[in-house]
Amino acid sequence: NPDLQMQLAAALVVAGDQQEAQAILENVVTDTPEGEFRRDMIGVYSLLGQAKGDEALREATTLTERFPDDPRAYNLLGHVALALGRLDEARASLANEQEFVPNSVSTYLNIAAIDIQMKKWDGAKDQLNTALKLEPDSPNIMVALARIEGSLGNNEAARSWLEKAREAAPSDMQTHIYLARFLLSEGDATGAEAVMRHALAIDAVEPAAHNLLGRALEGQEK
Repeated sequence: NPDLQMQLAAALVVAGDQQEAQAILENVVTDTPEGEFRRDMIGVYSLLGQAKGDEALREATTLTERFPDDPRAYNLLGHVALALGRLDEARASLANEQEFVPNSVSTYLNIAAIDIQMKKWDGAKDQLNTALKLEPDSPNIMVALARIEGSLGNNEAARSWLEKAREAAPSDMQTHIYLARFLLSEGDATGAEAVMRHALAIDAVEPAAHNLLGRALEGQEK
């Protein structure tokens, strides 16, 4: 059963047994384009697991040539290129995927992450803002935008995004923690105390919240 063979091979790749996975993939017989794509995609991940990056890149490139209308091929090529540190190639491949699947939030986030590594701040913000239009209540996207603004020295904008993230996910401890850390970095110990007391009303045993509350109190000489 080729489907079961490919499921087993994929599990072995994740488990780190690349040679066994490769042996199974070599014996997979499938006569459907989907089956061929899945088999070869798993093979690319197996090559990555064996630190055969250049070979994995060649195989992933071949997949995009064989399946030029399948966005998964461009996604795979993008991830392989990213793993090899070839940021320009990774971004170009993910941008190709984006043309096929314009509503994929993960693709916008992946491209934004690459832009951030390349310090292309405007490009990263454009990607994140588009993703936010697709998921307007996503605190993670708001936090990412806050980090970019903070890197650029736009502290008021960073604070605004962090506050919006906390409002969007009022029960998420992490958004409170991000905001409190930022406020402490800005010297606003009073504001950080208020945020952490609110957070501890949600989760009274969160260690990071107690730590930040202690720092906020210390900052006020309490």
